[in-house]
Amino acid sequence: MSIYESYYQIGGVKQHKEFEAYLERILFDKQERERFYKEILKINNDVSVDT
Repeated sequence: MSIYESYYQIGGVKQHKEFEAYLERILFDKQERERFYKEILKINNDVSVDT
């Protein structure tokens, strides 16, 4: 599974366009935004690396 597919899975989406909409939706939803970030850290906690 690619890193992008992992992000899509966290967001519950299947396509890039859906993922963009998901990111826009969570922008002002602190709880969901923090949940998404915590799930990303489970995949890769080395924040010095840019994906």
